[in-house]
Amino acid sequence: MKKYKISFLLGSGISIYANAPDNSQITTSILKDKNIIQKIPSFSYIEHGLSDKQIACLIQNFLNHLKFRIKEYYEWLSKENLKNFNYETIYYIVWQLLNCGNGNYDNAAVYNLYKEMQRYLIPEFDKFGKDISGKISFNNFLEAIINYIEEIVCKKLRIKLKGKNKFLQSILEACDDDKVKSLEIFTINHDTLIEQCLERNKIQYTDGFEECEEFKKWNPDTFKKNKSSINLYKLHGSVDWFSSKDKGEWVVGKEFNYKKTSDSKDSEIIRDNSHRHLLLIGTFNKVFDYLLEIYLELHYSFYKKLTDSDFLIISGYSFNDKFINYRILRFLTDYSKKVIIIHPNPEELKRNARRAISNIWKWELRLLIRQIDDTLRKKFEEVNFKEIINTIQNLKKLERQE
Repeated sequence: MKKYKISFLLGSGISIYANAPDNSQITTSILKDKNIIQKIPSFSYIEHGLSDKQIACLIQNFLNHLKFRIKEYYEWLSKENLKNFNYETIYYIVWQLLNCGNGNYDNAAVYNLYKEMQRYLIPEFDKFGKDISGKISFNNFLEAIINYIEEIVCKKLRIKLKGKNKFLQSILEACDDDKVKSLEIFTINHDTLIEQCLERNKIQYTDGFEECEEFKKWNPDTFKKNKSSINLYKLHGSVDWFSSKDKGEWVVGKEFNYKKTSDSKDSEIIRDNSHRHLLLIGTFNKVFDYLLEIYLELHYSFYKKLTDSDFLIISGYSFNDKFINYRILRFLTDYSKKVIIIHPNPEELKRNARRAISNIWKWELRLLIRQIDDTLRKKFEEVNFKEIINTIQNLKKLERQE
């Protein structure tokens, strides 16, 4: 019996079924929720003399002003319904402004916007007293915005899986299917719904972390030692990952008891305020982090494991990450490899994908277009693994006929 090496690539679209907020809901909270400051840690590390609520108000006013400049650009590009505008886009622009201002990544192209937004902020500061603008540098304020967005994203995506949820039905079935030789799960999601579902169903898997006394410590060698043949790779980090100093050594950890690691007075873990969470937010700025430590390991695994896979099953992913798109296209240069896309409306997916992917669909090159089968024009939670296997076998038959 033929056994297949299968990889899944999953995006945030699959989590909506489990009541996770979508990008537009998180964006609305960041821009408009006046009570959001009560749900995130203090900004007291900024010497400003303002309350956290006042700082949050300043941030929201600033971001709403910046929003119009961003939308101008997308209107100029004639993007349908400005679908590319969300908190990830906002984060990317603020990231560029910050790194322009502090010289980390020289970018003369955004200098004029940097100066314009700096001038906008001065009278906003002055509303709280003329000495405030002298206490808060523009770069520090931009850094506060970065932390503000990260905190809200983490709070919004700390979701518990409720009841009997079938949003991973096909993966759960794949774990027990004797036609599967190995199963690699790649996800760009920050939430922990996949982990919760696997653990609830008592499925052993490896995510690159091993247990220590108070937290789980990153150790990529655990993938090599994994006997279950089920691996989980979170390519954009997670709401429960952090960087901290443990016994004098900087470590990458994963919380398994959040209250203990964050609040316990007896804990030896010291949080680093500049790296409270290890998750990647934004658009093209993520590529810089793909080359750093844990992400380099994860993306190298993505490259190696994908190369070794027979089939790649994609769902919930918008095809808007250029680096991940490149990996998919490289995977498809081997004509023996196949991609199966699970989506209720692949035509909409094609319209909103980045050019490298949409052009393949546009010209209907059989390299990718034949991978979309009518039986998989469904939501991810509606598809069982038997349908995926049937599609794989049909694709194999087509290949032999050619």
